[in-house]
Amino acid sequence: MIWLQKAMLFSSGRRPCPGPMVQGMMCRVLISLLGTVSAKLLPASMRMPEIHKQAACPCADLSLCQTPTVQHKHEFFGFGGTNWKQFDWTQVTTVAWASDPTIICEAHKTGARIIAAAPNYVFSPSRAIRRAWIEKLISYMKAGLFDGVTFDYEGPMDKTPGSPTFEQQLSYVALVNETTAAVHEALPGSQVSVCAAWSPDDIDGRNYDYEALASVSDLLYLMVYDTRSQIFGKCIASANSPLSVAERGVVRYKQLGIAPEKLILGTPWYGYHYPCLNTGPVTMCARLSSFLSAE
Repeated sequence: MIWLQKAMLFSSGRRPCPGPMVQGMMCRVLISLLGTVSAKLLPASMRMPEIHKQAACPCADLSLCQTPTVQHKHEFFGFGGTNWKQFDWTQVTTVAWASDPTIICEAHKTGARIIAAAPNYVFSPSRAIRRAWIEKLISYMKAGLFDGVTFDYEGPMDKTPGSPTFEQQLSYVALVNETTAAVHEALPGSQVSVCAAWSPDDIDGRNYDYEALASVSDLLYLMVYDTRSQIFGKCIASANSPLSVAERGVVRYKQLGIAPEKLILGTPWYGYHYPCLNTGPVTMCARLSSFLSAE
């Protein structure tokens, strides 16, 4: 049996096989409760401003504005959070990308963390440049009363020595490593996580050093949704996140030696509509026409 930390995805996804595709590429759309965002360019509200002003504590009990230090036995992790007043805070432990600062007043009562998105990544071999980025990030986190940060970079990178992006992925690991150490020091009890493909096997060109990323962060969030992104023929209607595929991805990460307690299973709370079209002798449900949220 595979033991995983609990996780949920409040509403976030990318379109699988929307039509003819170029091999190795994927059309992706992140749709969260915050709106539509790009993995490479976050909305202005989620980017680090040049000047950070410490936010006033929005809670009547000022102690609720401190980062929780409780360690949860299981993680129940989600993205979004505009409807946070409906959450069961006895279950939810982490919410990423929340836009309402008053969420912490309820979340912190049970030790749940509210974490930011790591914005405007810098992939630099210069430790000084990375350090400047980290200092700016910590200032941003303190100003926004965040309890941690998640790295959700999903661009192609290849850890193979000699590849064009080999040095870039080394810089990514170094950035996460140094961020984790600095954030933990600045905000005791804070959390640093990294989003990962549903499998470590070069999904959509993401041949990252997942072993290293897991070792230098607190959690690895497995995005086990839109697993049909690597469809190069007809996009026939099928499950967004089949159980067999989810299990295979988790097993592969465990085979890398990554501890199960570091893994979060991210599952989709949305689906896609495949209308059935009579395209020939056989009726085929193949064309993606719309996004259906679980809302």
